[in-house]
This record gives sequence, structure tokens and C-alpha cells, in this order.
Amino acid sequence: LADEYGGEVRIDVPGGVEVRADPVILDRMFRNLVENGLEHDGDDAPSVEVRLAEIDPETGRATFEVRDEGPGIPDHELAVLETGEETALEHGSGLGLWLIEWGVASLGGEIRFEIREGGTTAVLELPDASERA
Repeated sequence: LADEYGGEVRIDVPGGVEVRADPVILDRMFRNLVENGLEHDGDDAPSVEVRLAEIDPETGRATFEVRDEGPGIPDHELAVLETGEETALEHGSGLGLWLIEWGVASLGGEIRFEIREGGTTAVLELPDASERA
């Protein structure tokens, strides 16, 4: 993906970290987030960082962050995700965010988007192997 958009993808996940989940769903979720970040960056050299923020020792949930430097996800796109429905007046511009939302939910996880000046961070909380076993 980085070559396609002329950008950089940095991955900061220690070796040995495992999340038991459908690998196709995991791949699609992370691929969509990275692609969105690179595509909407607007910079000549877009960049996205994927990192493991923490593994909660009590719950076993792994928290990943996918951070980009783009303009942020428009409020109306996030509002549609929060309400869970689209109307003629309020709707998203594509399926990418819905696929991510559905993918995370199907794995028993949660996602939230933190919009800040200079980018968006998607925070994914996914159950680890002990919760999925």
C-alpha cells in the first residue's frame, strides 16, 4: 500500500504478540485503516503508523493504534457510525469505515476514532488469545 500511495507505513508491534481472530477480517480492517490514512493524507509523502499501545494484563485485551496525518474523518461520517444507520440526509461516503466497524465488532472488539489537528488515530481494542480460546 505504501508504494501505491508513495508513502510510508511504520509498524511498531513487538514480535510474539498474537491476537486469535479470523486473519481475513484482521487483514481487511488494518488494510482499510492504512489505505484510508495514506489516501486522504494530502501530503506528497503520506505516512501511517500502526502500533501496539498496550495489552491489558487484567482483561487480556490488546489495544492497537493506527495513526495518520490526514485532515481527519468528517463529523458526518463518524455520526453515521455512532448511530448505526444511514438516512437520505446523513450517510457515509463509502463502505470502508463500515467494514472496519463490522470487522471489529465481529471479533468481539471495539473501535473509536480520535480526531486531532494533523490527523486521526483509530484505536482498536481486540480480545487476545485467552478471550478467544
